[in-house]
Amino acid sequence: CEELKEMKGNPSFQYWNEMLEQGHKCALTPDEVVMGVLSRSMPALLLSNDNPYVESRLEAASVASVSSKWVQDRLAEERPPGMNEAEFEVLTMLIEQQLCGEAEYALLNKFSTFSARIKAIKRGVGYEYWGVQAPVT
Repeated sequence: CEELKEMKGNPSFQYWNEMLEQGHKCALTPDEVVMGVLSRSMPALLLSNDNPYVESRLEAASVASVSSKWVQDRLAEERPPGMNEAEFEVLTMLIEQQLCGEAEYALLNKFSTFSARIKAIKRGVGYEYWGVQAPVT
């Protein structure tokens, strides 16, 4: 994210600069994640870099939520013998994307390929990007 900010005005990064100017966020603070979830009053699957902090804040607010760790723990129970760690991580990411894609609503990051796949699974409906409202039908 800092590299994008440093490239502001560089024509090679025009697309990224336009996204930032429109209000899209490259990275969120844990507090922004908490506020985003709380503002929707919905259960949440959190795919955050600071899950323990976010989870504890949501638990204190009585919001039902689970994290990537929850997904990993459930998959570990069914992990086939011989599956290496890299394969397990890919499987976990695919399951997380599918869960988010099937969710009623998703908050996504415009700069994330992970989010782009979720948007495709959702067929462009029932999502918004952090910082900018997306058309939701």
